[in-house]
Amino acid sequence: MAGSRADKRAHTTAARRAVADARRNAKAAAGNTRLGKGRNGGGSLLGGAARKARAARDAAVAKNRAKRDAKTGGTVAAQRAAVRKAPARKAARQALCRSAARFHGRRLLAALLALPVGLLGCLTTPFGRKFDIPSLMYPGRRLYRRLVRTAAEQRAGRDEATRKNLREQEAAADAEAGEDGTDGIADGVERPAAKVPTTPEVSEGECAGCQSPKGLRPTG
Repeated sequence: MAGSRADKRAHTTAARRAVADARRNAKAAAGNTRLGKGRNGGGSLLGGAARKARAARDAAVAKNRAKRDAKTGGTVAAQRAAVRKAPARKAARQALCRSAARFHGRRLLAALLALPVGLLGCLTTPFGRKFDIPSLMYPGRRLYRRLVRTAAEQRAGRDEATRKNLREQEAAADAEAGEDGTDGIADGVERPAAKVPTTPEVSEGECAGCQSPKGLRPTG
């Protein structure tokens, strides 16, 4: 049975690292052989230094591999989280776009409503200035600002509700992935526990009992 994708990645990484270790060890063994041929009274000191150097090299390689594994694990986890949260984020983007379109529609409607009032304000504004009556001055501008301010407040409320819903859905997806231990994405395909029996292939136009043994011909 084929393993999961995570198992395949781990197996491939282990095999690649085993090949690299084998090459490194072979190179070190060749160096030790050359060192042994020309060994003199200080050969043991050189051999000890070589062993320490190999130990330091192996420790550095192991540390490097651990850092790479942690980085790869973080990248895979981030990609899985993005895939897991993609439907909720898409729905949130669509809701925000609808909210923005609604706001701009309300603003256009406010401009249409304020236009005739503004034309009327061209007549009432001079009287408002003369008699110091603020309600007669710039009625169209004030109506437009009031309608747009109300539309902006409603849009802010809708957007905040959408973002709150998105955070709740993302938290629920993370919690569900943590409970089933699969990060929300199955690494492998489930296969049936029992093997499904297969029927022998029969050539078209003849049955299995009518086939003659190899090397013999039917008589009669």
